[in-house]
Amino acid sequence: MTFSLITGNAFKNNDLDIAEIRNHANIGQIEKIEIKSDDSGIGSAWYLSNIIVKVGFNDAKTFYYNDWIKDEKTKTLTL
Repeated sequence: MTFSLITGNAFKNNDLDIAEIRNHANIGQIEKIEIKSDDSGIGSAWYLSNIIVKVGFNDAKTFYYNDWIKDEKTKTLTL
């Protein structure tokens, strides 16, 4: 598995941030994503509109949230 972390000033207002995870094994159907903030520092909250997961070249799933990620509680996004 290969990870590409977000570089620079991540999660700035009106930014598009891309994180890439490459897994060469078939992980099957993605039905949910869990995400959370580490809640460190002043102004650590960030607004999440959606996450797009691309599998291969043609298959893309969009997980919508449209709310603030502002504490250490895990948020679950489902299709």
